[in-house]
Amino acid sequence: MFFLLEWRPIPTQRPEVVLEGLQEIIGRLSAENRQEGLEIQVEVLRMEGGFETRVDSAVIQAVLKDSDSKIQTIAFGTEAPWLARMGAEAVVIGPGSMLTAHSPRECVPITELDECVLILRRAIEELCG
Repeated sequence: MFFLLEWRPIPTQRPEVVLEGLQEIIGRLSAENRQEGLEIQVEVLRMEGGFETRVDSAVIQAVLKDSDSKIQTIAFGTEAPWLARMGAEAVVIGPGSMLTAHSPRECVPITELDECVLILRRAIEELCG
């Protein structure tokens, strides 16, 4: 049997906390089922911490300026935590929906793409002059 577990920690949580809990459960199950030859293996494919950029940061304010964009938490992996660890004020924005992203149904409405280009253009002008 195989199953995949994904967990996206928020900035204040240690990324290891779910793996540690899972290993504790596996230890108990293995001890209880030693006679039946139960074998459980865990393979960690990726472990990233969450990140947070201050609401008053220049990059957030530039993206929000003159747009209907809203600040929200996202539950998918990006390179943003790496950029934040290097000192960048990271923000993840883009058109489309994560409900269809990376699937055969993936699509981006042209109006959302146009709006994203406008937001990025304004943010670049605001931040870079």
